Amino acid sequence: MTSITAENLPLSAAPVSPSKPFIAFKETRSLLQRIWHVVHAIFQFIGYYLYKAVSVFFKITFNAHPAFIRPEEKDNQEFEYRKELLPWNKNEETSKGLFLFVHGYNASPEKWTSYLDEYQIKKPGCHYLAPHVPLKGDCSAETAAKPLLELVQDYTDKYPANPLYLFGFSNGARLITYIEGHLVRSGGASLKVVSIAGPHHGTPMVDIAKKIVKLTPVIHQELRFKSPTSQSLLQTARRASLCPKPIRHFFYASTEDEIIPIESAMPERDGAIYRFVHGWPHRQIPYVVQEMIYQDLFPSTAV
Repeated sequence: MTSITAENLPLSAAPVSPSKPFIAFKETRSLLQRIWHVVHAIFQFIGYYLYKAVSVFFKITFNAHPAFIRPEEKDNQEFEYRKELLPWNKNEETSKGLFLFVHGYNASPEKWTSYLDEYQIKKPGCHYLAPHVPLKGDCSAETAAKPLLELVQDYTDKYPANPLYLFGFSNGARLITYIEGHLVRSGGASLKVVSIAGPHHGTPMVDIAKKIVKLTPVIHQELRFKSPTSQSLLQTARRASLCPKPIRHFFYASTEDEIIPIESAMPERDGAIYRFVHGWPHRQIPYVVQEMIYQDLFPSTAV
């Protein structure tokens, strides 16, 4: 049975039925609390895009991080991260684990800068990568995730006993689900999968988004709510989790996410940890849950 961990949060989980393969919730906040959280989310949403507009106007740029690697196109719609350029293939003989951070649709790995800064200090000796997703994710999940899978497979083939930490935000959460479902782990390595506001069951907002921005037909179809692709990704990952090698899942979402409904971000997975925040729009959720994630992943070392 799925375990629910959501201490000090005014939401309760309802039982999962076979016909509804995601966690359902009973709202327990007062009307006043809900109104305040919506208002807070709206102001945060406006503030975020004002900041983005100022950044563009004044041409504010961020320093490139060594973890930001780019794919190369091998053929039409096929990509790869060159293996000889991966850090563990550059005469580095030791490693304590791999942290892979996958950004969302039409975004960049800059979203993960604060995570990289924190984890590289707290968890030295590991390898860290935050790749640019092929075509910024505006393609099929397989097209975007297959080169990421090959990257992780190359690492785990070299270090089969080392732990793996896969982080995905928004559409990136679908991509790490693909990796989880197809990764071959020959050793006893543990796998921890962190999903932040992921459209695991798609989103009703994709039909509206198609009218505002130019979406390719494949991404539009895959991100539709309860699409066959979304269900197939989860089923493949669930089958992979039946193997004896340990996998832990961590799901994070906001009740005021304007893009991904909370039931989509919370698929039913045995033994998963589910965490919720209130009053935050979609693009700011990763920053809000950053410390929460570290405490969940490493409870014995968190302060």
